[in-house]
Amino acid sequence: LVSIKGMIIRSSSIVPDIQRAHFECLSCHATEEVDIMNGRIQEPSACKVCKAGHCMELRHNRCVFKDKQLVRLQESPEDIPQGETPMTVNLCAFEDLVDVAKPGDRVQVTGIFRAQPMRVKATQRNMRSVYKTYVDVIHFKRAEKTRMGERAEEGDFEEGNRLNQENREKEERCRKLAEDPNIYQKLIDSFAP
Repeated sequence: LVSIKGMIIRSSSIVPDIQRAHFECLSCHATEEVDIMNGRIQEPSACKVCKAGHCMELRHNRCVFKDKQLVRLQESPEDIPQGETPMTVNLCAFEDLVDVAKPGDRVQVTGIFRAQPMRVKATQRNMRSVYKTYVDVIHFKRAEKTRMGERAEEGDFEEGNRLNQENREKEERCRKLAEDPNIYQKLIDSFAP
């Protein structure tokens, strides 16, 4: 577990990351779901129903995905000694942390430091001795200042709690609706006006 301070310089668009694969047998149409393990999908070698080998096909529209965003964090300009190149770190943000911090934001990131081996060539199994490193983000904490060193305004979130605030507002609306004696009639009217 690491904590890093810096400024976000780049963020990718939202990318779907597969979590559970859905396979279907081409001969008997039986289905099987496989969870991802260590970043890989273990394709079933044979159908469990008809025992046919290598007949399972991945059905993308039935798979389970989650949002993923790649973010690049750079040392804060005021922390860099004069004349040196700033260091950068790659971050992976998932689900609720996607689009929480934007490029230019000064943040403190808490996450899990990971190292992944890289192949010499995509077609070979040989691995390089250098690893690709990144941080899986657990929490973004926005620094006191905003993008260009201005003070944060009252509408800005302090620690990435925008989602928590929205959830509290939804919960309050639901509680108010639950107290309403005519809730069933309002629900019926909303479906069939």
